[in-house]
Amino acid sequence: MTYSIIARCPKTGRLGLGITTFSIAAGGRCEGILAGVGICKTQAYVNRGNDPLAIELLAQGLLPARVMEMLAANDSEHDYRQIAIMDREGRIAAHTGSGTRGWSGHKEG
Repeated sequence: MTYSIIARCPKTGRLGLGITTFSIAAGGRCEGILAGVGICKTQAYVNRGNDPLAIELLAQGLLPARVMEMLAANDSEHDYRQIAIMDREGRIAAHTGSGTRGWSGHKEG
């Protein structure tokens, strides 16, 4: 079982990412965070290219919802992913595909 959380401190604007999982060395797969830009965390059946691509698109000024649309268009197996995106202002987009294992979901708040 895997849980991930992405967050932004409303006072300082700092971004954070936390993961707990059964997979060994999951921290090495946390390349989707860049100070002053945003966060993208992909899990379930991971496409490791999603996180860096999302950060690049956020850095260009695209909103998280648009970035999510672009990730979906760029990935024929998007339905197997869970993805959460947050920009530096705290705007978010989240996706839980229908092809993920067992119980899966996301909560925005």
